[in-house]
Amino acid sequence: MVTPTDYGHKVSGTGVARYEKVATGDGGDGKWHWIDRQNLDNACGPTCVRMVVKLARGENIGQAYFGGLVALSEQSLSAADTSPLSATAQGAHDFDAAGTLSAHLVKALQDSKIASARKLAATTTDWTTHWGKCSEKNPGILSFKWPSGSAHFVVIAGPISGNANRYLILDPWYGVQHLESAAPITYKPRRAGAVTGQVLATGALQKMAAIVTY
Repeated sequence: MVTPTDYGHKVSGTGVARYEKVATGDGGDGKWHWIDRQNLDNACGPTCVRMVVKLARGENIGQAYFGGLVALSEQSLSAADTSPLSATAQGAHDFDAAGTLSAHLVKALQDSKIASARKLAATTTDWTTHWGKCSEKNPGILSFKWPSGSAHFVVIAGPISGNANRYLILDPWYGVQHLESAAPITYKPRRAGAVTGQVLATGALQKMAAIVTY
């Protein structure tokens, strides 16, 4: 995991959950944002669910709980019948070895009393319209593809104040980031070297998944 000590990144607190900000001169909004860092290599999905629940409902629940919720969805089991913290749920998915699919994140959000959570249709073309409706009170989850072919989930919390074409990203691996809407839409996290995530390429869907809660 990258330690945010450069490129204008400021940190308040220790551990995986803390506050971070990026100065306006470095592409951020200069404000503190609560963020959670994934504690396993492929736990970006459950960690994003945790952030959305914390931001939207104010409930601060541990990562293990949401990993269990996602695992139950993968097994077509109900959280009403099986606790997400049970051995059944906790042993069903190794998030060090593999990630999950966006459909299971939607189910985890709905099971967390965010009934409005839904995945946008694959035929959606006006992505930025939906991103603009997101906020820190109604955040969404965005996925994209790395050059290696693997995917990654991040929280999108709407436009950065004063710049309607730049969106606040809460990345469970790289921390507070931003995404520009200028085409082609790509995601290049700060402190990630040459790594660039492809969100949209020449208008074609590239493993794109967008979950909204507004």
